[in-house]
Amino acid sequence: MGDLFATRVPDPPSFLFYVAQQLVVPVLGIVGGLLGNGFVSMLLPPVYPPQVESVLARLLGVIGGMAGAMLFGWSAAAIFQLLKGDETTGRWIWVVPTLLIILGIASGTRTFSFSYALSELFLPPPEGEAWWAVFLATNPAACCLAYSLTRWRLIRIRLPQQTE
Repeated sequence: MGDLFATRVPDPPSFLFYVAQQLVVPVLGIVGGLLGNGFVSMLLPPVYPPQVESVLARLLGVIGGMAGAMLFGWSAAAIFQLLKGDETTGRWIWVVPTLLIILGIASGTRTFSFSYALSELFLPPPEGEAWWAVFLATNPAACCLAYSLTRWRLIRIRLPQQTE
């Protein structure tokens, strides 16, 4: 009779957990991107006049922003795994931001060349509103991708332990 109640059925993922994940991870990508870009900007010497910022400085800023976003994505995946080790959510969170980037590039290629549309998301000019695309599309996509890959890897590590 004691074995009848020994098996515990895992709880399904909660809606609150799902919503928190869908909102928190992309916002963390924006924050991580801003912090990563700011950190790289602090390391680089100032350029005068500011309009003459080099391509290398802009590229390092984008790389720093993506690295910060990915670091926040990895951290969020580890924290969500500790809070609720749920195997079913978080593996496909990268799809929507990546589709938005692909649609942005496709939309830009209708008007401009492919290289120009690609540069708007990954190497914007020193001035203008193109940096909004980096902070609101590229960095959240990098964060969501890092989050999803980390969740997938943590699940892969955890599955052999559960079968023993």
